[in-house]
Amino acid sequence: GQYYCISLSDNDAYGGIHTSTLAIMFHDDSHRRLALNYWRFWLGQQREPENARALEVNSGRCSGIQNIQSDYFDRVTFDWHGKRGAKIYVRFNCLSTDFSRIKGVKGIPLRLHMETQGIPSPHEQQQSLMEATYCRIKLFRDKGAERKNKDDQRHIEKQLEKLQGMCNPGEAHPLLNALRREIKYTAFSDIAEELSPPVMSSVALEQNYSNTTTAERFKSSTCKPSFVFSPTTTPTSSSSSSPSSALSTPPSSTNVSPAVDGVDPNYVPTRRRRHAVLSLFVRCPNDEYYRAIYLDELTVQNLIDKFSTKLNVPVPIKSVIRHVPRHDMVESSNNDHNIIAVRVDDAMIRDIPEQQDMEIEIKFTDDGVATLILCY
Repeated sequence: GQYYCISLSDNDAYGGIHTSTLAIMFHDDSHRRLALNYWRFWLGQQREPENARALEVNSGRCSGIQNIQSDYFDRVTFDWHGKRGAKIYVRFNCLSTDFSRIKGVKGIPLRLHMETQGIPSPHEQQQSLMEATYCRIKLFRDKGAERKNKDDQRHIEKQLEKLQGMCNPGEAHPLLNALRREIKYTAFSDIAEELSPPVMSSVALEQNYSNTTTAERFKSSTCKPSFVFSPTTTPTSSSSSSPSSALSTPPSSTNVSPAVDGVDPNYVPTRRRRHAVLSLFVRCPNDEYYRAIYLDELTVQNLIDKFSTKLNVPVPIKSVIRHVPRHDMVESSNNDHNIIAVRVDDAMIRDIPEQQDMEIEIKFTDDGVATLILCY
């Protein structure tokens, strides 16, 4: 991907050092709550997960920054002088559509989050948060970006026509000039604590990545400021950080008990597995192989839960429909006329034979939900 330049300046011309952190995050709160699952899926698609970087900096082109730290794959931290300002060039190595296996997905909105802190004074124990800002970023492939820009342009033109229709003939709406003015840069917006607290959660990679299990590779660190200041205010309150907690299963402990006659002390019982009541083989239109889905209950809700988890569907599945071909009609050029759409209920789930193979399709609607279509 290409590099984007971010210009930094201190409105108060502070003659000291700032420490800033840039991080790529999900824009919507509903997606941020599932960030661990999304990033785990993204890392699993990389050739070298231990070296993968969703956000990286071109240090050779940057100016005015020092002490660059890239300990986490989704963020970078650096120091810069407030009075002199700085320019940093960042590149994004992920797309909005990289967080799901489903083809044709709309994509998850992303944002670039930035927090700036001042160097603590001798009587302060930690850095004080000065500012927390963000800006929306849209990451698509070249053709997808062109299509997205055309859609946005058509939407703006409709809004302009609507505003013009609200005015008398011969008069121009005062907002038209502002909307027509082309802006070649994106400004960061302040994050108001009462609207969206700037909580920075990271799925971090351990340094000893190759020596840890999958669950132990991810950490979650949280940084919550006690107050958010605008760029023109002087910070007087310090931020508090909660300690990092590993998102991994605790190691099993071994209890030493006295030997009993007739019992092998080295015997380790096998883990009891949950018994699946129904197994299905499903395939998406663009996939080469089938995937196995195991249901714990013969219900539509359990089927939705299993499909959402297995396929990483980014939006809730509202309904399940089965397409059944009609054999009593003459073949038509319109395939929709040769198909009966049947809403799936629990009774239909109970009638599905074991290891049934089927092809699935997921249709996304404008209201943010999806419909699961089964073909078998």
